[in-house]
Amino acid sequence: MKRFLLLGPVLIGLFFILFYLDISPLARLLNELQTGLTLRILEPTLGSSVLRENIVYTPVDFRIIINKACNGMAVVLIYLGLIWAYPRGIIDKMVWSGIGYIILTLVNILRLYLVTLAVEHDRESFEIAHDFFGNVLLILIVLLLFVAFIKISKRKKRRVFN
Repeated sequence: MKRFLLLGPVLIGLFFILFYLDISPLARLLNELQTGLTLRILEPTLGSSVLRENIVYTPVDFRIIINKACNGMAVVLIYLGLIWAYPRGIIDKMVWSGIGYIILTLVNILRLYLVTLAVEHDRESFEIAHDFFGNVLLILIVLLLFVAFIKISKRKKRRVFN
């Protein structure tokens, strides 16, 4: 447990440096791809709102800008840091990384869709829909996925040398 508590924050920080911050070309590429994927999946769900480039234009004259901070990568990297720090086998970590990425990406798109719906209904609801409900939803899903990973995946076998 001590190892997890020390390694978790280190891996999360490392993943953010390597895959999120604009200090590496790889991070810029991954974030552009993730934002593009998010926008492509979000666009058909928008109904009366219109997506142009990375901006959702709502019928109530409110614009929602979808950028790196909205693409779900940050929450995915936190999840991956937790998974890879926890003592489980590499196959389980790889499988649960894929499962988590897919689920978190889809939940993030659902979050963006719900924020858009809330703004279409009442433009003053953006902050509470985005900052509170949307982020709480993502945090809850990360926690549920992590608990499922712990409960379902197999314990890493320790080798005993005689």
